[in-house]
Amino acid sequence: MTTEPSRITLDPKVLLGKPVIRGTRLSVEFIIGLMAEGWSEADILANYPGITREDITACAERGRAAAAVKTWLLAQIEKKCTAPGANSGETAPDAPFAPERLAA
Repeated sequence: MTTEPSRITLDPKVLLGKPVIRGTRLSVEFIIGLMAEGWSEADILANYPGITREDITACAERGRAAAAVKTWLLAQIEKKCTAPGANSGETAPDAPFAPERLAA
């Protein structure tokens, strides 16, 4: 267990509570977006000297964790939607969600 404070913080007063690199207004989403656009670690560090390699790694790890959760949630929704009777057009009153309300 580490005692180092998290490099990623959430504060409702900073970027509407989005996860950001501690001490900055650079969101995890922004850094991951730069990487998706082909920016290298060196490019990011050169353009944003207030962050470190460890900050970039923390953003990537946070993104990976978020993707894993999203994948799990989508699998659960698919399982519910493909269960027997799920496509009958009726939703039980105590159903946890209504498949017909899901966005395509």
